Amino acid sequence: MNSAAGVTDSGLAIVNSMPREEFVQKLFDSCHLPVLTWAENVEAARPYDTVESLLGRATSAVDGLSPEEVVAAHTGLTRIGAPIAGTDAEARWSRSESAGVGTETELLARLAAANEAYEERFGHVFLISATGLTGWDIVEAIRARLGNDEAAETEQIKSELKKLMAIRLPKLLHELAEPGTSY
Repeated sequence: MNSAAGVTDSGLAIVNSMPREEFVQKLFDSCHLPVLTWAENVEAARPYDTVESLLGRATSAVDGLSPEEVVAAHTGLTRIGAPIAGTDAEARWSRSESAGVGTETELLARLAAANEAYEERFGHVFLISATGLTGWDIVEAIRARLGNDEAAETEQIKSELKKLMAIRLPKLLHELAEPGTSY
């Protein structure tokens, strides 16, 4: 298939025909949101007619997450700025999305310090949709979010999860339609 739309439509057909457990696992792996209630909410609306309807359901289901479920999104998450291990699609996507972080020593030191301050404040790693951001942008975002209370930070994380889904779900559909290809 040549067109991106055709590829994602093929991926959507695959998603719609997957067994429930496989679909839920794909959601966990691709969106980094290992929360069963969220995945079941998205799964319950299958079959999807369009990519937009899948994305709409996935993002709207984030709004119903409890603070504890939002924290669960951090399970197994690599600290931003740290090397990302693995060769699977999710690891490749993460490396691509955080490619703008940079490698300069001063930046990495400030990023590490900001990450530590965030983790001390909130008890989990910092989550952000890093696509298009530089390392300095991320340092500033961490610093700004350190001023949030728990409720405001939970809402900010939900917003970041929605951004990640808007990037990751089309990648998942593309990967399903054309395994091993980059998107």
